[in-house]
Amino acid sequence: MKTISIFYCLLYAAGIEGTDINVEGFEGEEVSFQCSHKLAWKNNKYFCKDPCKGSEDILVTVQSGRRVESGRIALVDSGDGVFTVTISQLQLSDLGKYWCAVDRPGFDTFTAVHLTVKEVYTTVPYTDETKTVIPEPSPTWTHQSISNSTQFTSGMDTSRPANISTALNSTNGGGQNTITGTVLYATVGAVAVLTMLVLTTMLVRNRRENAKVQPQVCSDSTDLVSADKRGV
Repeated sequence: MKTISIFYCLLYAAGIEGTDINVEGFEGEEVSFQCSHKLAWKNNKYFCKDPCKGSEDILVTVQSGRRVESGRIALVDSGDGVFTVTISQLQLSDLGKYWCAVDRPGFDTFTAVHLTVKEVYTTVPYTDETKTVIPEPSPTWTHQSISNSTQFTSGMDTSRPANISTALNSTNGGGQNTITGTVLYATVGAVAVLTMLVLTTMLVRNRRENAKVQPQVCSDSTDLVSADKRGV
């Protein structure tokens, strides 16, 4: 039993050549690495994904001294036992373990490849934000003439809601003052008219009374003249 275990260990060791290859790349870029095998000048080489136990795991196969490209993977055999593997447009799903293999009679030889794909983080360069400076609105004056009175109302720029509200409030205040002034003038006018009517009535009444008194005086004087004549 121990002899069989040792035999399989030797076979496994014979199939593994060299040290593992560690490859790192960023998403969207490409990586290239070389796989070197002894006594493999004329042998076919292939690149497969772990566990590489059957033809379904083989990604690309290349003959000695040839170049083959399949999808995003390209193999170039230099004819001296070394072949170059290039993987372009790396994806995060490409991360994992692969094998560089040589097709040999009996048992193929393998070299492990550990591929690491790093995610690319887009860095936005810091730039000062453009600040829009809104100038303070300058007050404008609106002239209103109502009943011989002049009122100045401070109005603001109508482009902003807050200023619109202020202008409306100012206008409402001016309207209230105008109404108060109108009522006051109407009251004063009514009092003046009533006063004139009272004075006119009194004057007419006095004239009528004076007119009644004058004929009576004349009559009395006539009587006095008649009396004098009689005495004579």
